[in-house]
Amino acid sequence: MPRVCVALYLDRRSIEGRWKLIMLNTSRFPDGRVQLRPSFTFTPDKFELYDLLDEPHEAKSLASMHPQRVTELRRHIEEWSADQ
Repeated sequence: MPRVCVALYLDRRSIEGRWKLIMLNTSRFPDGRVQLRPSFTFTPDKFELYDLLDEPHEAKSLASMHPQRVTELRRHIEEWSADQ
């Protein structure tokens, strides 16, 4: 199955088939502004999973309902990142 992985400063993304995982690397100030971590090491603190066929607008994360899919796509991102 084709797979796409993308690295942005604050997140890593993987799309495989109908599934899209976003691993976010952010922390926020109390007023909601993004606080960038001073480390160059990517450490995700939030996971969002979307079924692009059933819900292409990505309004509701399914990460808590599909932890095995999160684990699988996270492994793909980590393998891809190690090769970069």
